[in-house]
Amino acid sequence: MRLVKICGNRTFEDTAVSINQGADYIGFIFSSESRRQVKANDVGRWMEAFPKEMRPKLVGVFVHPTIQFLEDVLAAVELDCIQLHGDEDEEFVKQVKEKFGLSVWKALPHHEHVIEEMEKFSHWVDGYVIDSRVKGMWGGTGVAFDWSNVSDYTIWAKNHRKLCFIAGGITPENITELLEKGAENIDVASGVETNEKKDVEKIAKLIEKVKG
Repeated sequence: MRLVKICGNRTFEDTAVSINQGADYIGFIFSSESRRQVKANDVGRWMEAFPKEMRPKLVGVFVHPTIQFLEDVLAAVELDCIQLHGDEDEEFVKQVKEKFGLSVWKALPHHEHVIEEMEKFSHWVDGYVIDSRVKGMWGGTGVAFDWSNVSDYTIWAKNHRKLCFIAGGITPENITELLEKGAENIDVASGVETNEKKDVEKIAKLIEKVKG
């Protein structure tokens, strides 16, 4: 089954739209390097409006966090997954996995040696997010990468029993092409927004195409 993650939810309204449209995962960015940064206390408060049985899995997105910062966020909001979206090394990823016991995803920028990078982190992560590389930015670029190798990433992840999400510049208009290239799991933020707010129609259209 294909999975959809709606990332970069900035408000209660964004969160409600993403949940009500049937996202499998919703992402909140806890990094000061992102314009989509949110506060953990706010997210914890927003989630109180949704019964646990109707919530998708919650993903916290972090860039170069400290262990203390992760602890502080987790004290305020019950995350299902920690997504490390910076240049975190294997030792730090291992430390996060062993300390918190949650699902851990590693974001990797698309380049010619991505599968080698996936292999490097495979002992400690449960999934990957393959995203565009844009200088000075850690995700949320709205820029697509060359999708010709997407099927290789998907197959490698499947063979190693890992999730693999494709991110970067995905929209309801180009999602069919990406699926034809071999993607299964989709991570989208700006591609389902209008005026920097989550758009009900765009999310519904994208999820319909992904889920078939």
